[in-house]
Order: sequence, then C-alpha cells, then structure tokens
Amino acid sequence: MVKKLFCLILMGLIITLLGGCEDAEKSEQEFDEVIPKEEPTELEELTEEEKVEDFKYMYNIMKENYVNLYDIDTDWLDMKAHFKASVKDTDDNYEFYQQMYNSLRVIDDFHLSIHDPETYFSNPEYDSIPERLQQFEDIYEHADKKYQGWKEIFNEKGYDIDPEQLPQEEQYLEDGVVNINTEIIEEGKIAYLQIHSFMIDSSEEIRNFMEEISDYPYLIIDIRGNKGGMLHWQDIFYNLEEVDYKSYLFSKGGDLANYFLEHKVLEDYNIDDIEEYPGYEDLPDYIQENFEDYIWKEKTIEPEDPLDFSGEIFILTDRYVYSASDRLVNFARITDLATVVGTRTRGGGMNGPQRLLYSLPNSGLVVEFEGFLGLNADGKNSYVGTEPDIEVETQTYQELIDETVEIIEEGRY
Repeated sequence: MVKKLFCLILMGLIITLLGGCEDAEKSEQEFDEVIPKEEPTELEELTEEEKVEDFKYMYNIMKENYVNLYDIDTDWLDMKAHFKASVKDTDDNYEFYQQMYNSLRVIDDFHLSIHDPETYFSNPEYDSIPERLQQFEDIYEHADKKYQGWKEIFNEKGYDIDPEQLPQEEQYLEDGVVNINTEIIEEGKIAYLQIHSFMIDSSEEIRNFMEEISDYPYLIIDIRGNKGGMLHWQDIFYNLEEVDYKSYLFSKGGDLANYFLEHKVLEDYNIDDIEEYPGYEDLPDYIQENFEDYIWKEKTIEPEDPLDFSGEIFILTDRYVYSASDRLVNFARITDLATVVGTRTRGGGMNGPQRLLYSLPNSGLVVEFEGFLGLNADGKNSYVGTEPDIEVETQTYQELIDETVEIIEEGRY
C-alpha cells in the first residue's frame, strides 16, 4: 500500500513538473510579440484561458521592460503563481479587471497602472490615452474597440463614464482652493510663491508675480504636496538664464521599449550600449546586470521669452513631491538654478519623457509603466526620490518656511 501510494505521488510530481515546463515553454513562445496582430474585435466575456493568457502577457512584458522592479520591498516577479491563480479564479470581466489592477498595486509606483475606461477616455494628465496611442496605430485600434465594451461594464457597476464629458483641470483642486498663493515675507527682500499642482497651467500668473518682485534678491517657491501633472514649470525655469542640461536614461532592451525607441519617442536622444555610460563602474549591480541600453542627451537651454528675475530661488520639498514636480527639483539641482530645502521627494520625475503603453491581447486593457530608468541629480534611481541640497525635518507647515528664511538671513546656502 505504501509503495503504491509512493508511486502515485511520484507520478503526480512528474506530471506537475512536466506541466510547469510546458507552461514556461509556451510563455516564451506566445508572448515575444508586443503588438496585437489580429483584427480589432469587440470585448466579449473572457474565458479562463484568455484571462490567464493576458496575465502572462503582462507579466512577461513587465519582466522584460519595467525598470522599477529593483528598489522595492516586494519581489513582484516571485508572486507570479499567486497572481495567476487569482486572475484565473474570477467570475466575470469586471472581477478580472479588479484582480489585474490589484496585482500591480502591490508595487508602490504611481506611474504603474492598468487603465479603467474612465482613465482611458478622459485622462487629462497629459494628452488622452487614445491620443497618445494613435502614433502606435496597431495598439490604439486594438484597445479602442475593447474599451467601448469596458465602458459598458463599468457603467453597469454604477459608474457614469461618458467620453464626451472630459474632466476639467480645476477639478484636481478641492473646492475653494486656488492653485497659486503669493506672499511678501519681507518687503523688498523675500517673496513667497506656493504652487499646489502642475495639473493646471498657472505659468502666466507665476510670471506676473515674479516680474512684480523682479528686484527682490530672494524667492521661496513652495511645491510641497505637489504631485506633478504636466511640465508647466518649464515655461518659468527655461526662461531664467541659459543653462547646460544633461539627461541620462537606461533601458532593459525589451521588445516593447525597443518598439517605442524605433518610433522615435526619444528622437532627440542618443542610444549606446550601457557600458558606454561614463559612470558605468559606479552604477548599482542591478543596473549593470539587468539593463542594456544607455540613452542620453546634452543640450543648452536658451530662454525664448526671458523672465525678468535674477534673485536667488529656494524650492521647498517633501515626500509628496512627485513626477513632474520631482523633475523640477532635479532640473533645479542639476543646473544650480535653485537651492532645494526640505526632505527627499517621492521621485518619479526622471524616468524618461514618455511612459510605455501596451494593450493586452484578449481584454484590450491598456497597461502603462516606466520603461526608461532615469538617474536623479544625486545619481540615485529616480524611483527612490531626490534629496534636497539642505535637509530640514519640520513638524508644521510654517516651520519649514521660517527655517528657510533663517537660512537666507544667515547665508547658510
């Protein structure tokens, strides 16, 4: 009896191992194409096999292209079996979306997302998702047809998604909150400017204020809590003075990243083997071992509409400064156009001018993530945030402003 039981267990183990090998082999064969090849079709109820296929597709593209898998606490790649089982066990398309979404939320990265239909049709953060996808016609046509079906599914669940009603920029601020606050801290000497969000273009208002205080020797720009948006800050900082600017990116050399490079999304960059990077020997081991391409540009930024302000600028930061706001902090540090005071930012500002997008083969869901790794001004991965020039931990909001005034008065910068 024991011998028979042992034989059954051994046979089951062999079958399991063979099945695992077959699964791995299929995964390599089925998912090396990153662009949907079939004619676009409407969304139907997904089968169990189609759900698993979409998860594997996403997993492999993430493994080969996603750059933020290394400076995180979770080993996402090792959770494949758990995620696959969760996706397989869903009852309908809506549950499938929720499980796919949850599998990505394990990674604490605001630039990593699987788009629901509301985001797909009406994302104001940059251009809409369809508009950004149209330069990649095959991906766009595949996704757009499917998202009509996803819109109906979400509306049945109580959402009210209407592609004709796009959100307004102002909705990104709470009622009654203005985007720009200004104050004169010390007449004729120190001015204060607070920018809540770069989702709203307040460039003209900022420019007017800076020209009003053009003879002030000091300006404090407070971007604490600013989670980014668009690069409106360039309208100001690109017009202060002529500066030389260097930008370095790294790619893992995956098929999707290469597809985007071939479509000239980084057309003003140069591409070399990563070992050509001047600081290659000082790069962390995970970059040397997992990345293939070194993408770089050096340029001189000349003011096109010069701003009449030549005083010292101090930028206040905290852990909520993210994305486009973090990019401003890096630009200020690299070019010495401002002194950064506060705490490390949330990061996410230097990982390339465009994130990667692709559409899953069966569901059509669009996944977006960072496929180009940027380094901060301090040489660290953009994902971990940017350190200030002067680190100051404070307990209250006003305290950092007061401390910065003291730094100015005492010349500690």
